[in-house]
Amino acid sequence: MKNIILLASFLVLTFGLSTKVSAAWTYYSHSENYTVDAGSPPVITVDLTATPTSMTLPTSQTILNWTTTGTPDSCTATSSPSTSWNGTSPSPSGGGPTIVSGLSAGNYTFDITCIKAWAGGTVSAYSSVLVVVNPAVTECSDNIDNADPEDSLADINDPGCHVGDVLTGAYDPNDDNETNAVPSPSGTLSVTGCTISSGGSSCSGSVSWTTSDLTANPTSITRNTGSPASFTPSPLASGSQGATLSYGQTDFYLYHNSVLLAQSSATASCAGGTSWNGSSCQVVVVTPSVSLSALPSSIFLGNSATLSWTSANVSSCTASASPISGTWTGARPTSSSFPHESTGALTATTTFTLSCTGVNGNASDAKTVTVTVGDPGDIIADLVATPDRISSGESALLTWSSQGATSCSGIGFNTGGAIQNTTGVSVSPTVNTTYTLNCTDGTNSASDQATVTLKRKFLFIEF
Repeated sequence: MKNIILLASFLVLTFGLSTKVSAAWTYYSHSENYTVDAGSPPVITVDLTATPTSMTLPTSQTILNWTTTGTPDSCTATSSPSTSWNGTSPSPSGGGPTIVSGLSAGNYTFDITCIKAWAGGTVSAYSSVLVVVNPAVTECSDNIDNADPEDSLADINDPGCHVGDVLTGAYDPNDDNETNAVPSPSGTLSVTGCTISSGGSSCSGSVSWTTSDLTANPTSITRNTGSPASFTPSPLASGSQGATLSYGQTDFYLYHNSVLLAQSSATASCAGGTSWNGSSCQVVVVTPSVSLSALPSSIFLGNSATLSWTSANVSSCTASASPISGTWTGARPTSSSFPHESTGALTATTTFTLSCTGVNGNASDAKTVTVTVGDPGDIIADLVATPDRISSGESALLTWSSQGATSCSGIGFNTGGAIQNTTGVSVSPTVNTTYTLNCTDGTNSASDQATVTLKRKFLFIEF
């Protein structure tokens, strides 16, 4: 049989790596032991790759990429010996390429560890890759300075001797010049961003490139987002090509074989008057709003009330009253300032209206002040809690006013003797609380109450 217990308070369960936790629940003098199953742990994976994993100086950089599954919460990176990868926080959704340069001869271990929290604790995933950097080859491995006559010991397995073609490094047995070397290619890459029109998620940009010499041609251009993911530059040495850019920043990389020649970024942004809503650029529509308040809402004949108001997304406001009353007519600012505006002495029940105009429409609000004929000695007390329902730890504001009283006191809050307060006194009850306002003229009195209720939170435990 399954029993269900309804708890009207917070219950904090702390789990270790075990999928089950045991505890006891006591109600009055009765105690029940129970075990909660935290469920199976989630499965996450991470895969780290390096390109290349082996190189010979002067090549001294590798490119790291990583992928994940199971949506880890966070990832950390380490390397031994320490490099720029060490101590970074790779994106838990996968990423790259990340370029690690300035490597010296030796073995480098690059690691990535990702974690994900669950009810039973945390789970982790780990990936590692080894990169070997070989020392530079001497000009001639036989360590002989190859001047004429020909060095008979040099052969095709002696890189650096008899390199022949200064550009390509082709072997030439008749070339003794040890200083000849293949030049390191370099290049430039520029990307033009673009503006996405309303309703769209991408736009057309362009990629342009050049290289330092005609023989060190780039072999590919890749990008981190969007399409095409990669393309072969054509013409090879320099040129341009259109590219579709998705909203946000896109990074492009120009490679000669595995050597990064240049990197550039472009940003696709929403056109003016639109903003990104997560899937496309949309026109932003702001709705006008108005809030008018009157305190107190009930007064004696000949007394006055106080009006205050706020608005949003409007440019102008107009006041009116029915029946026409005092100065509450004509243009008003979009929000009231302290002290708020008085209605003046009222002789009849009156409805006050504030109408405002904005770019995207109009808004209005109205409040009625009831006027009553009081007998000598009559007193009115009016207490309001805003809001009257809060969550634990939140605050409410108590405002009050009175008619015919010379002083007011509060139960559960301090009035300071004031007969009205339109700015409010803050209260933060931990249980449902009713506050009382008592007002008097020394002989007669009146009171009003306002209750602040805490929103209840329930936790169901099934065992």
